[in-house]
Amino acid sequence: QARGKQTFKRGGIWYTPQSGIWQTVWIEEVPQNYIQAIKLTPDIDNDELNIEIDYTGSSYDDMAAIALDNGNVMAGCKLEKGKGTLKLTDYECWSPENPKLYDLKIVAGSDQIESYFGMRKFSTGKDDKGFDRFFLNNEPYFFNGLLDQGYYSDGIYLPKTPQGHLDYILKTKEMGFNMLRKHIKVEPQLFYYYCDVYGMAVFQDMVNSG
Repeated sequence: QARGKQTFKRGGIWYTPQSGIWQTVWIEEVPQNYIQAIKLTPDIDNDELNIEIDYTGSSYDDMAAIALDNGNVMAGCKLEKGKGTLKLTDYECWSPENPKLYDLKIVAGSDQIESYFGMRKFSTGKDDKGFDRFFLNNEPYFFNGLLDQGYYSDGIYLPKTPQGHLDYILKTKEMGFNMLRKHIKVEPQLFYYYCDVYGMAVFQDMVNSG
């Protein structure tokens, strides 16, 4: 059984054990056939967003996606067998300095969901002197950040309130950092949402199984 960072003898990167639920849990009413999950892959080289949905129904009729910017429609496409591509123009790339996000609506039969996306690309390449560098949006970029243990003194694996996630990210940015390396732990989705919205890159470790 995976136990993550919990141990009875805490110390170093090993933390106080606890019981109970500490990740996000929700319940939602859905139609008989509904969208279970979505996968969004931005491609700035081809100015498009690739969409895949996991749908419970056997029929893929009447599936579509629409991208919006401040309520204005940017692009739309049909989803054939749960897959489609939005062709985009006049968009801004996401970066820690400009965390631009766009809204997304997906309809499948009688189900409809809302999400968001950022147009961004992480890669490696050579700079003008021939040195290997991390690239953001096809340009060399200096990621300056912290090793983030995901430990909170007031709640162990979570801050006392959800606001604690946001306060931590904003304080990290205020100190001049643009990246967090999340150390062998996966945070609740709200944490990553705040990183997207407020401009914090995340280097995500593989999860520690114990």
